[in-house]
Amino acid sequence: KLVVSSMMESFSSLNFNPSETGIVTGGSSHQHIPSLPTIRSRTTSRTMPHSSSRSSSRSSTTSSTTTTNRTKQQTSSSPSSNKDNGRERTSPQTPSSSSDSAPSPNTTLITNMDEGTRMKQIMVEIFGLLSECHYSLDTLIPKLKDIILKFLYVERCTIFLHDEMSNELYTMAPEEEGKKEIRFPSHAGIAGSVFTDQAPLFIPDTYADKRFNQDIDRKTGFHTKAMICAPIWSGSKVIGVAQAVNKKEGEFSKLDLRLLEHMVMLASQALINTRLMDENH
Repeated sequence: KLVVSSMMESFSSLNFNPSETGIVTGGSSHQHIPSLPTIRSRTTSRTMPHSSSRSSSRSSTTSSTTTTNRTKQQTSSSPSSNKDNGRERTSPQTPSSSSDSAPSPNTTLITNMDEGTRMKQIMVEIFGLLSECHYSLDTLIPKLKDIILKFLYVERCTIFLHDEMSNELYTMAPEEEGKKEIRFPSHAGIAGSVFTDQAPLFIPDTYADKRFNQDIDRKTGFHTKAMICAPIWSGSKVIGVAQAVNKKEGEFSKLDLRLLEHMVMLASQALINTRLMDENH
């Protein structure tokens, strides 16, 4: 029966009627097999859903493939869709500023810094200067003056050093004035007073101060309006005087004087070492 049943299913799948072939399960060759319609019906109900499932699966696959292709086409033709999905969203690029290269702060930022921040920034600048190898005061002093000019925002800065042999204070005039050496007695003028008294000075009006040596202005052609001065210490000994002249904006403050003292204190040893190298050469 199992063999016959299997054959019946095969015939039904071929749409073939076994009753026409004389196949029987018993009795004469013309005997009708009552179970054949049932077998055919079962086979049909068994195979139809399977074929329907295949066709629906194929149509679903085709539909899915078509949808995928359409999505790819839309993605390639519209790059902004990825931005909307948030998958490849990129923030707009902004031009980098100068900081990070670690750039030097401009004058506006420096004048807006609090005292502690400015002190730290000064230390960075001075230590960077000291890390370089200087074999002459002609290279060291201009760089130190540039730092003072930037952090105090003044028109001019002068570094006077003491000559022990002649007991004079001396400096080099700026290049625009011929880079000539200026010398005067260590007790003369405001710088001489700072050197002798070993104390800083704040002069809001230089021409109203009797200690101001106007000969320097006459020699250089520069008009000094106001200044701050600080002694340059090497241990317990004063080796020179630093002057900052004419604030570009506003007036000098006590903070400016503290910053000047701080800068020359950090650079004093470099001035001594470089002067020794100058003398030995």
